[in-house]
Amino acid sequence: MEPSTTKIARLGDQATVHAAGKGSPRINFTDGRELVTAYEGSESAQRLLQEDLVQPLATTSSDFDEDGVPDLVIGYAAPTGGLITFLKGNIDSLHPNAPEAKSRKAKKE
Repeated sequence: MEPSTTKIARLGDQATVHAAGKGSPRINFTDGRELVTAYEGSESAQRLLQEDLVQPLATTSSDFDEDGVPDLVIGYAAPTGGLITFLKGNIDSLHPNAPEAKSRKAKKE
């Protein structure tokens, strides 16, 4: 039996998309950016997350709070066991020019 020549997939810092003229011309890919978060929960869990002392293991996305926007749940391994975070989806990212989105943006400024 020959040794396996299967290559293991590795994640890199770049992504290449070959759309060959397909898809919507309104989709524009950009580099990622830091996600600003504020964690709630026990002080020890907050410290582990803020100091990057956890390892992400699993993610899933669904409309958990049933507001029409996908949310993100991330499962982490931590020195004391495991942690789960919930990131609420942003409806304004789907419809940034809607009157409601403009109103929310104005309130934040």
